[in-house]
Amino acid sequence: MIRFEKFPIAPILTFDALTAGEPGAPLVLLLHGFAESMHCWRAQVEALGDAGYRVVAPSQRGYSPGARPDPREASHYHIDCLMDDAMAIAAVCGYGGTRFHLAGHDWGGSIAWGLADRHAERIASLTILSRPHPNAFNRALSMLDGDQKRRSRHHTAFLEPDAADVVLADDARWLRERWAANGVPAPAMERHLSVLSNKEAMLAALAWYRARGAIRGPLGCRRSISGATPTTPSAASPPKARSISSPRPIVLKCCPASDILPPTRRRKWSAIYCCNRSPRIRFETSLECSTATSSNWDSGNAGLCRERN
Repeated sequence: MIRFEKFPIAPILTFDALTAGEPGAPLVLLLHGFAESMHCWRAQVEALGDAGYRVVAPSQRGYSPGARPDPREASHYHIDCLMDDAMAIAAVCGYGGTRFHLAGHDWGGSIAWGLADRHAERIASLTILSRPHPNAFNRALSMLDGDQKRRSRHHTAFLEPDAADVVLADDARWLRERWAANGVPAPAMERHLSVLSNKEAMLAALAWYRARGAIRGPLGCRRSISGATPTTPSAASPPKARSISSPRPIVLKCCPASDILPPTRRRKWSAIYCCNRSPRIRFETSLECSTATSSNWDSGNAGLCRERN
């Protein structure tokens, strides 16, 4: 059964969340993207709770009214803060020293990639939806003749001072049209708008983009399965990662997360990257992730750019 809970992690940070399952069961933390909320995970929360997991799907910083620092100060919404929030939520749920399953969609996927890089020893499994590895995404965005830069034009449009007004105008028509194009049911739209339809919430949600701007730092490094040393950075490869303290680098092999979710009929993608943490993790089950190379959301957001032209 799905429950609504609040999780205070600091005097001015209290997160709304959908939850299921019993405390003490293996934790699954679900992170949403833009323009979504905790409600995008309702089906997964219920299914995973029934399967014996403790599931927490928070409305993240800016989306939860009790966790909405001034969005005019972009540093409040830096990705480091968003990652710290996720770890603090896990801790306040009673999993501060244990490993947990992590899933993220869109922006939530970016946060999940960062957590896997920074806190590899805490991640039991990793599931990424509609967000390629940041290094690959950065390279795709930097290609002058690449398609991803066009698909992600809304990232720049969201930096405009009146972006919140544009997105919410005419009863959030901009959002409704894009949700409808991606098959979001009308009841789900209303649930998301119950979180995002006021300007304060939208300003905070867009502050994630303002905090990031055009600066995207590399995560980890790509490495062959044999553990060969990364090559010198070039225009075609990611920058060299920080030094790895372990003599045997941690290698995460990404494949469908069947340990948490039932198998799907999606095309399977595989990737290798390393996290610069030690010691080597001993997994009860393999660390897995399911990742898509692009998102319908990114491919369908040129509308705001057209309106801004």
